[in-house]
Amino acid sequence: RWADDFLSQLAKVQEVRRLHLPRRLHGELKQELVQAYEDSERRLLLLDYDGTLVPFAPTPNKAKPDEELIAVLTPLARDQKNTMVIISGRDAETLDAWLGEVGMDLVAEHGLMIRHSDQKQWEQVDDDISDEWKEQLKPVFEMFVDRTPGALLEEKGAALVWHYRRADPGLGSQRAVELIDTIEGYIANTSLHILQGHKVVEVKPSTVSKGRAAQPWLSAKPAFDFILAVGDDVTDEALFEVIPESGWTVKIGVPERSKARFFLSDPSEVRSLLKELS
Repeated sequence: RWADDFLSQLAKVQEVRRLHLPRRLHGELKQELVQAYEDSERRLLLLDYDGTLVPFAPTPNKAKPDEELIAVLTPLARDQKNTMVIISGRDAETLDAWLGEVGMDLVAEHGLMIRHSDQKQWEQVDDDISDEWKEQLKPVFEMFVDRTPGALLEEKGAALVWHYRRADPGLGSQRAVELIDTIEGYIANTSLHILQGHKVVEVKPSTVSKGRAAQPWLSAKPAFDFILAVGDDVTDEALFEVIPESGWTVKIGVPERSKARFFLSDPSEVRSLLKELS
């Protein structure tokens, strides 16, 4: 009897876990999304950049948008029914240089800075956020750059990012764990937060998130009747969490437990979807 109960409970646990796995967005599901897009009058597209619209590059500055991507995004941005938002971890200067002429709203540093397509100036979401903490933590990051061949430090307005994509995989992963352990001692009882993404370790204010940054669009009136949110990283989970049930949330990469309802494999599949919409 106990064995039957155990197997029954195990089956229930596995079923719950399956419910948390996003479904592949293809076939009839994909056509359902395209049809919903075509039938709508006010559309909101919230798109991550690295790992979503472009593949990851060895160094951050190598991931510039190619001609194909600009050609895919431009007609979508010009469609009067669409509000296009690139919501990225990139800094404001880079987003401006790479995508500023396409005509989309831009969100930098996971939600710290926002620039609408009809504005030239960036706005900081929270004026109380300080970057004074960076002076204390920057030497720690620099020490781990020195100890890890191929690693590099990226400094943003209110964040420090340690990249180890070009480092030896084993050493890079080991140093990432060590860096996180070291940082945790510095940021205890502060408002700072550690993010571990794709071959990166980032420290930023915990009050900054993509979910919070998306609120001005999600609360806009009249409401959008089509919402698509696409991202590949742990930072995108905060965005997926605030999208209404009627919206389309898509995680990019190998399927894993996520707050997204659907998944696509890589940026090429994202571009293919966007081409169908345009």
